[in-house]
Amino acid sequence: MVLEGEQQRRRDSLDEASELASLLPDSPEGPRHRGHRDNFSISSIASSVSSILAPRPGNKASVTHILYFITFIASYAGGFFELPLTRLIEDLLCHDYYDVESSTQPIDESLCKEDAIQKQLAYLLAVQSTLYSIVAFVAAFPWGIAADKVGRKPIVAVAMAGLLIGALIELAVVYWSNVFPITAIWVSAAGQLLGGGNGVLIAVVLSMIADATNEEDRAIAFLRTHVASLCGNLLSPSLAGFVMEKAGPWVPPFIGIGLFSLGGIGFFFLPETRSRKDASQESEEPGIPNSDSMISQVFGQFRDSLSILTSPSLILLLLTALCSMPVMDSTLTFLNQFVSKRYQIKIAQTGYVQSTSCYAHQI
Repeated sequence: MVLEGEQQRRRDSLDEASELASLLPDSPEGPRHRGHRDNFSISSIASSVSSILAPRPGNKASVTHILYFITFIASYAGGFFELPLTRLIEDLLCHDYYDVESSTQPIDESLCKEDAIQKQLAYLLAVQSTLYSIVAFVAAFPWGIAADKVGRKPIVAVAMAGLLIGALIELAVVYWSNVFPITAIWVSAAGQLLGGGNGVLIAVVLSMIADATNEEDRAIAFLRTHVASLCGNLLSPSLAGFVMEKAGPWVPPFIGIGLFSLGGIGFFFLPETRSRKDASQESEEPGIPNSDSMISQVFGQFRDSLSILTSPSLILLLLTALCSMPVMDSTLTFLNQFVSKRYQIKIAQTGYVQSTSCYAHQI
């Protein structure tokens, strides 16, 4: 009886062990299945994060709308710099002409329309515009390559920072006129070296729009961007002139800085539009060993870009831009000064004329 009881207990133990074994997965496959589930969970999280950072087909419209808004704000902010800066420089030259040492002692603006003052003012603005163009031309191509290598958003941030630094240099020279000579405003062109200036900024914004749109909608998106820029240029001169009449020439530049910074904040709400495929392909490329190789690569890509000159239609487009843009820029640069001198009105009032001129160009 004792042996039979012992055998019965052994059989019950074996039955319980077999039942437990049937509930557990096989040891070779168990860890593999668990690892698969863990990997699946991590990859799901990574794909979710990347889907937030990369532009999806559903949010491409919001990307272009934010870019339209940023273009409008940046163009709108530019009008708050030109009018007051012209007036501030004219006032400094006027004090030197009449040998008034204290810049706080006001001089009637009508007395600052003498030919000697206006010639010096035109010379300062012309040299400054030329330096801006030269520095922007030198810096544009390397920063354009960086936008394709690093990404659009970092280059836009650097370019906007460079423009802000240039504006602050101009204001600093005018404010501390007893420390710096008035020709020191030309140093503000060095800000174009940081990011490439307006040329790179416009090109990168258009590249972001091209990345976020398909081929059918791209032309319309470019047209809307141009309209947003024109609207900013249309409204800002008149409002800047109005603020100058009410609060003086020092208030509008800081309004412009605030608006320009607001446009920069808008880029934080944008994803990186450069395709992830291009980024992965670039990561497989060998690293650049030294600065000589980097320079040779930049010049190599510059030579490759000259291949567009083999197309007659593109040559005609380039010639059209080269003939029209310098005339337009020169007109906008000296329009306020010419109207103020010719019709003996305040520079602040020329903002209304400039807005009317921009409106006529749109029509």
